[in-house]
Amino acid sequence: MTKDQQWRAVIEGLAAGLVAVGATGTSSSKVRIESAFSSAWRNWPWTSEFPGVDPASAYICVARSERRNGAMAAFALGRTAEPYLTADYEWWAVEDVLGHLARRDPGVPVEGWSSLAASFAAAMKRRTT
Repeated sequence: MTKDQQWRAVIEGLAAGLVAVGATGTSSSKVRIESAFSSAWRNWPWTSEFPGVDPASAYICVARSERRNGAMAAFALGRTAEPYLTADYEWWAVEDVLGHLARRDPGVPVEGWSSLAASFAAAMKRRTT
């Protein structure tokens, strides 16, 4: 996969994973997003599947996620960063979206995306309290 494809997979997986774990309305601060992503990424067992992903670029990739054609999950960036399933997939169960991502981008199981999202959400919470 190209660097761009790797980022697309990671951001879609992260957004869908956040929906799955019920995390909404995280900070839209560049520093907080990049710091939380870096923390979650460091401890995630599947980072080797995505060698082109540099945590320092997390904010820009989150910000661009809404403009990706065909994306299954993305972030709405405003006062907060809201993860959501895109219009074409909003009627799907989030578990089905995660399953599709796991089949499309082999190497990361469904629970892998949920664990990245849970770690990210926990890191965001630590940084906002």
